[in-house]
Amino acid sequence: MNGLRKSVLAIAVAALPFAVQAEIKVLDDSAMSAVTGQAGVSIELQTKIDIGQFRYTDEGSFRVSDISIGGTGTATSTYFGVNWGPGARSGDLLDDILINIDIASDGDAIINMLPANLGNAVDFKVTTGDWELVSQDGTENTLLVSSFNLEGLAFGMSARIDTSTDTMRILADFAVADMDVEVDFLAVGLKDIQITGAGYDSAAPRLLDVPTTLDVTLGKRANRNGVDSLAVDIADWTFDMSIGAVEIGGTSIGRVVLDNVTIANTSMIVYGH
Repeated sequence: MNGLRKSVLAIAVAALPFAVQAEIKVLDDSAMSAVTGQAGVSIELQTKIDIGQFRYTDEGSFRVSDISIGGTGTATSTYFGVNWGPGARSGDLLDDILINIDIASDGDAIINMLPANLGNAVDFKVTTGDWELVSQDGTENTLLVSSFNLEGLAFGMSARIDTSTDTMRILADFAVADMDVEVDFLAVGLKDIQITGAGYDSAAPRLLDVPTTLDVTLGKRANRNGVDSLAVDIADWTFDMSIGAVEIGGTSIGRVVLDNVTIANTSMIVYGH
């Protein structure tokens, strides 16, 4: 964990020459004490990410093609019956993001990501092409998913790396406006999926009811063999989900609504075998 904290500090220091034009002087102890409590680092971000292929190889391979991450590309800023302002109408860029990085007096690293303009939301879109399982020699493959499209709004995320517990807690506020996925090997298609806060009512939409909050902590914990492994703990995630159409064999069999879903007290340990 000391290495992680040093990495955060190194990134901050490396960014300084680009952020300010100032003379660097060596500070004595008294001058250094005056620095304590000063503001941290802020980053204004806009980006678009395209990945030709992601591939995980064991003996055979799992691969995902044509991954794209950016903005929704729509001309509207109205989602879930609420107008979120300019930040939710950003074209195909993932933008209007402000990242604040601070180191607390106890050494904790605190990272906050939020819309750069107060009151806005950040629109995002993730799309992919084929998801495939491929044999080692490449002669056999199974098409798992032929298309995936996810569009939504991000309202903020905070991460705190705690020096006393050696864990990172993440709180993410978001909502999914539309998700579509074609699961080819099952001949199943899921259309017009929405995920919101449990209090959201489409007949009377309110701004504060739209986002759902995911509370997850990452750290390490011994697995069944006593070896430290990745630990993922979900303290609470409560949401509503609606699926506009469930298609089997290309024909819709109806709509599904999951109301007040709560995932809590969930722990996972992830390791290789």
